[in-house]
Amino acid sequence: GTDGTYPFFSEPRPGNLHVFYRYSPQGGYKNPFLGFRNTTDGGDTWSDVVKLAGFPEACKIYRGTYDAASDRVHLLISPRGPLGGRPGAVHCMYAPDTGKLLSLTGAELGPLGTVESFQGNLPKIFEGRVDFVLHEGTPYFFYQEPDGGYHFGYWRDGAWVDMPDTEGRFADLDQLPILQTTDGMHFRVYGITDWRTDNEWVYGGDITR
Repeated sequence: GTDGTYPFFSEPRPGNLHVFYRYSPQGGYKNPFLGFRNTTDGGDTWSDVVKLAGFPEACKIYRGTYDAASDRVHLLISPRGPLGGRPGAVHCMYAPDTGKLLSLTGAELGPLGTVESFQGNLPKIFEGRVDFVLHEGTPYFFYQEPDGGYHFGYWRDGAWVDMPDTEGRFADLDQLPILQTTDGMHFRVYGITDWRTDNEWVYGGDITR
């Protein structure tokens, strides 16, 4: 409908399609919620709208990816207001088997996720620019802290691991950093842009040996 914006689609199995989106009759800027619908017959019929999380101000789905091994949909949501807002974001996971939103810690953020449940259960709230890549079920994040420094981090063994970037300035496209993952693989950033200044924004990355 016209009130749904910033959709993200995930197809875990042929004909089974998830769609996540921001919904608000006021156009997304007043009390929007993260909505979810599902089809199991290729789009002929759809489930009713499920509200997964609500926010007092505008929010958008910035990034999403599906992990087949764990059957989890990873989402980066960028709400305004108490959780930081653009360019900041929060990460959560959708579990199709339970229909719940989860934190990296495994804590449930619902039945209806709120600012308070996000603040109380997320191991990391990103206050600056952020992107992530999924590798063997673990999301690896590259993000900017309020002091302007870039960091590489992930959740492991009950703790948040934070590693500042020491391998090059991100403003210099000739010195894109290569950062190591937990199993000796590498996270290689391959593009940087910025929606306002065309500079210093993590566009994405991949995993290489």
